[in-house]
Amino acid sequence: MADDRQSESEALLAEMRAFFERHMTAATGGSDPDSDPEAQLAAAALAVELCRADFEITGEERRAVERAVRESLGVPDDRTQQLISLAEQQLRLGMRLHEFAKLVDERFSPDQKRRVVELLWRIAFADAELKAHEEYLVRKVSDLIHVSREDFEAARYRAREHFFGGS
Repeated sequence: MADDRQSESEALLAEMRAFFERHMTAATGGSDPDSDPEAQLAAAALAVELCRADFEITGEERRAVERAVRESLGVPDDRTQQLISLAEQQLRLGMRLHEFAKLVDERFSPDQKRRVVELLWRIAFADAELKAHEEYLVRKVSDLIHVSREDFEAARYRAREHFFGGS
């Protein structure tokens, strides 16, 4: 069993390396998270983790994750499913929320962090039922990536308006 898990981990690492090699930009060091596949993967994993928070992934939530990855993270359509799949695999293999949040905190600008919090709120509202553990998870991620309480609430308001306002 441990050998199977080791093999699965090694296969995932190889797949991730190939993904990053195909999609890395010429930028070095502090590259733009919008074109940084590793940072995008971390943010996508946070979105997937929120989607899984209530142990029931609805079609609305799944579509919200896809839309968030595409629109909020600037991932092209042809890479969206692949990125989400990699994020799901990393979570299945035991990567922790804190690891993803740390990467987002290190590589994203304050504006991009606020955008991540808003995309998490949009996913939380996607099934029209905000659950306490979803709110807790958005709050926890917000704290981990150092988004102020004011920006947290503003992102919540914008996401709620987007969902209920029909925009």
